[in-house]
Amino acid sequence: MRRIPELLTAAALFAGSVTTGLASPAVPIPGSKLKIGTVHDPHVRLEITKVISTDGTNNTPSDPVLNGGSIRIFSTTGDVFDHTYPLPASLQWHYYGLVGQNRGYDYVDSTKTNGPIGVVRVRNNKMTRVIGTGLDFTLHANPNPVTVVLTLGDRSWCTSFGGAVSKFIPDTKFTSLRAPAPASCP
Repeated sequence: MRRIPELLTAAALFAGSVTTGLASPAVPIPGSKLKIGTVHDPHVRLEITKVISTDGTNNTPSDPVLNGGSIRIFSTTGDVFDHTYPLPASLQWHYYGLVGQNRGYDYVDSTKTNGPIGVVRVRNNKMTRVIGTGLDFTLHANPNPVTVVLTLGDRSWCTSFGGAVSKFIPDTKFTSLRAPAPASCP
């Protein structure tokens, strides 16, 4: 039979392991381009500047091949939408390069098995791209700003598109370029 100090030590160790598994806060980053549209089918094309590092992430909690990820796209103005699209750990995730090279990740779901996001390409310190169709939003009113949160494993990044370099055509599309890093993430 264990004594109380041993039980408390075991409980403290367990609690420490649980807290270290939590996701870290999202990091604000600049964005290159966001295009969302409703012509034919609601879709999104997102490009994020060269700021996402995959160094040392293979086989860690930050590895989306093992732990999945998600992309959240939302706006609190216009038609107001807030959707998180899962990118689960599945056969759709692949390493770019060999395991251990930490060169990046690819998510390809051409049959939309896991949701409307069909492509996510993350390269170590190079352009990140997200492409999806069949998303759940409308563009009757201007959604400016549109915030995007990309999560890979236990790491997240956010960017907010809008401001002076944006274009809105009602019921058709919203485009925004060169978004600076937001002050904070949601």
